Amino acid sequence: PLHFDGDGMRMAVTADLNTEAGSFIEYTLESDGSSSCSPSTSEGIVVAYSTNGGMTWNRIIEHSGGQSTATTAFILPNGAKTAATRFMWWQPYRGTSWADKWTLDDVMIISLPSPVPSSLTESFAGSAVTPTNILRHPNGAVGAYC
Repeated sequence: PLHFDGDGMRMAVTADLNTEAGSFIEYTLESDGSSSCSPSTSEGIVVAYSTNGGMTWNRIIEHSGGQSTATTAFILPNGAKTAATRFMWWQPYRGTSWADKWTLDDVMIISLPSPVPSSLTESFAGSAVTPTNILRHPNGAVGAYC
């Protein structure tokens, strides 16, 4: 999994994908239930998309904080179905650097083939993120969670 903790921004942003053909997205988010790892309910994870290279973002869903492990899957909103759409998982608010930790795992964004990549699968296995899949992941590290 891609694990987020520490000071500073906590987000993962994909490369642009062609999602015109009616794509769906699936991923797993996890927050630990121990007192030193559990985000409060006000410190959730926002999932958003951008169709202009990350200049502006459109919120799709917000997962509330607290102890949880959830696999989420849904059909993309019509506004996200473009020739170049990128996706972001972002924790806009958090407590201290040692609290509010979370992981992102088993990301799948599926569409039909096109010249721009139309699918992304990232299991965060091994010791590094695939750089052509996840462009940015400040304060994220591949490894064990809590």
